[in-house]
Amino acid sequence: MPDAALFKQYNSILKKVPLFEGISEENRASMLACIGARAAEFPRGADIVRAGEQTRGVGVLLAGEAQVCKEDAFGRRSIITDLGKGDVFGEVFVCAGIRKSPVTVIALADAAALFLDYERMINTCSASCPFHAMLIRNMLKILAQKNLGLNRKIDYLTIKSLRGRIAAYLLSLASEQAWETVRVPFDRNGLADYLGADRSALSRELGRMRDEGLVAYHKNEFHILEREKLRELYPH
Repeated sequence: MPDAALFKQYNSILKKVPLFEGISEENRASMLACIGARAAEFPRGADIVRAGEQTRGVGVLLAGEAQVCKEDAFGRRSIITDLGKGDVFGEVFVCAGIRKSPVTVIALADAAALFLDYERMINTCSASCPFHAMLIRNMLKILAQKNLGLNRKIDYLTIKSLRGRIAAYLLSLASEQAWETVRVPFDRNGLADYLGADRSALSRELGRMRDEGLVAYHKNEFHILEREKLRELYPH
């Protein structure tokens, strides 16, 4: 499908993309053309970006779900983050001048993505389009927010006990979502990777915490039953 048709199809998502905040709908079409935006569709299980390949610019997920993963020298996979509609990816690497992607972005469902030419985003064009400054400002905000997210993950991984890591993560989600019942954006394998744990060990620990009345859960929904007891499980 041509790019223009995809842009039109996903117009409702483009309106909500944080990278385009402050840019009017009237200016969006000319902006996408100015910065060399390209769109592509991917079936479930396909690599939207593959580690070691040339970076395709700043990416925006338009449809579906995706996961950003990294493998170490022994082939062990670590999940960096999950992506939903409107999420931006790859911006950290292109901003750092990294031309080959160190991560793989996998489509968890049929997906569509937008790719933006970084150099054309940050450099004012001959027409002096007014949105370049907005794109740079929005990019800095996104980078700052992601840095905070990575710092939170580091905080979890520094907690020695798996139970403490689980408690810290669930309480953080409860604080963000302002509710005692929270939705974890990972399946069990993904949550284990995110918390640096073995899948079986995670399942056993969650089972113990459920049996002790600390939490209740069904699939990806967790209900915190004893907030204060969870707080006692990790240093804070």
